Amino acid sequence: MSKSALRALAAGMACALSALASADILDRQWYSGDDSPWRESELVLPPMPQTADLVEVEVEGAASGRFYVDTATLAVGEDRVTHVTVVAVTPRGAQTVTREGFRCQTGEYRLYAIGAGDGWSTPRRSEWRVVAQTGYRHVRGVLLDEVLCDIGVPETPERVVRKLRSSSASWHWQGEGR
Repeated sequence: MSKSALRALAAGMACALSALASADILDRQWYSGDDSPWRESELVLPPMPQTADLVEVEVEGAASGRFYVDTATLAVGEDRVTHVTVVAVTPRGAQTVTREGFRCQTGEYRLYAIGAGDGWSTPRRSEWRVVAQTGYRHVRGVLLDEVLCDIGVPETPERVVRKLRSSSASWHWQGEGR
């Protein structure tokens, strides 16, 4: 067997062992020993965001507009749902404020409330939906895949804030086939 073939075989073995180790870690993180169905914790809406607490999520290739996360109200519940307030600002300055939940394990989000004046307005229907890859949902894909979660496991709020404030807080959206 040639040296290049041996190197390729060694690299393949290293990748396979790494994948097995990662799978074992994830299995231990997700397995709680409790077979009862998942239940969502009760939601308490936070105060409306303050400008000083907003950090931009730079989504390369996004349609017009800018997106911000309220770092003061980031939270991961006992149900492992990451709660986040997102502020979308159009080029003309119009703002949309939403309170959303993300389930890292399932790749879903839920819209809990929409900013209305100085408070929140809850939608008539609020259900878990798979994160789509177009339009306003574009930022949700970046949040889910690059900011809030690490291979299906929620990041701590502190780690999310560090990611958002880092100089490399601009992500390339991969689109389909996430």
